[in-house]
Amino acid sequence: MDLIPYFIVLISLTLFLTLARRNVITNNNIQGIVLKKYSLVGMISIIISYLIFTSFSVFRVIEFGLGGNDAHNYKLIFNNANGNVIESLSIQPYEPGYALIIWLSRAISEDYRVALFIIYSIMFIFLINFIKYISWSKYVPISIFLLLTMWLSSFNTLRVILAIFIGTYVYSLLFKKKYNYALLVAIIATTIHTAAIVLFPVIAIVKIIENRAKFRPSKLIFFIIILSGIFLLSINIIEVFISGTSYELYIEYKEGAVALGTYIVIIISFVLSLIKFNDLVEINPYNKILVVILPIGLSLYVLQANFSIVYRMVLFFLPILYVLIPDLIRTFRINRTKELIKLPIKIGLFSYLIYRIYSFWAIEIDSVGVPYIIDF
Repeated sequence: MDLIPYFIVLISLTLFLTLARRNVITNNNIQGIVLKKYSLVGMISIIISYLIFTSFSVFRVIEFGLGGNDAHNYKLIFNNANGNVIESLSIQPYEPGYALIIWLSRAISEDYRVALFIIYSIMFIFLINFIKYISWSKYVPISIFLLLTMWLSSFNTLRVILAIFIGTYVYSLLFKKKYNYALLVAIIATTIHTAAIVLFPVIAIVKIIENRAKFRPSKLIFFIIILSGIFLLSINIIEVFISGTSYELYIEYKEGAVALGTYIVIIISFVLSLIKFNDLVEINPYNKILVVILPIGLSLYVLQANFSIVYRMVLFFLPILYVLIPDLIRTFRINRTKELIKLPIKIGLFSYLIYRIYSFWAIEIDSVGVPYIIDF
């Protein structure tokens, strides 16, 4: 019974956002860049989704033990973030961008729901932008549902999820080859949560790869190995750099084992993407950028083995998996009996998506605040 509100909202939003995605209009501008926008039906679906999305996020009881594991701490910081901007930023133990949002919200109103409304409005804008680039298929509802589970996770880990959705806009800008704008958005995301720093090597490697006339997997793999080596050599430097700062606790703090399963899925998805690269790009040109970005997540393994908090950076690659895997499944078409060998691959990829949904409902949902209590 406690999960019913979450189930109803997730299903409702999935349906409306799927309808919105179904009504995306695609055009090419003079430079040949793909432009996507929502039709009238799509915009109506988005408005309804926005009202559900923000209402469910804003009008919830947030007290100790309710509204999300860390939600109460965020609310306490908001309540103390008064005074001028300098005083407020010095009081808040957060990155400057997020702290500034909190100060501005506190200047507008002492009601924390105003801050939540601003934050979740920003999050929604980047969510619907990312959804535009999902290729249309019967798997779209699954991709959207999984993206929405990340939204619900923000009831616990607000800053990093906000930074992740902002980060998805970086991917869109890279697809349009707007590298300077992508860099600016990455900087903004980093001021929301430090984990967004992973976007900078993403931008650098994509720019290098995209400047080549032809996509060469060997070049990409070479840069991933180089990046992994840089991370490996930087471990001791990082420990020295953060010693004596508020981040020192992360040297010893362990959130759990290294997310080996996620890295395995990234490896498998990347290898299959290389095999089916042309088919993926034919289905959706946007997939080329996602294939280039995805393996960069592997380089984080050496850091997470020493600083488990680095898993926050790995989360930036989950939206890519949620969009890329459905298209991978579509590339393994079974037209003849002898092609049944492809069936285990399709089942395996689909099973991961189902597992992520199960994992959220069985494990992660507890951290977002159960039961959900409306606060009007």
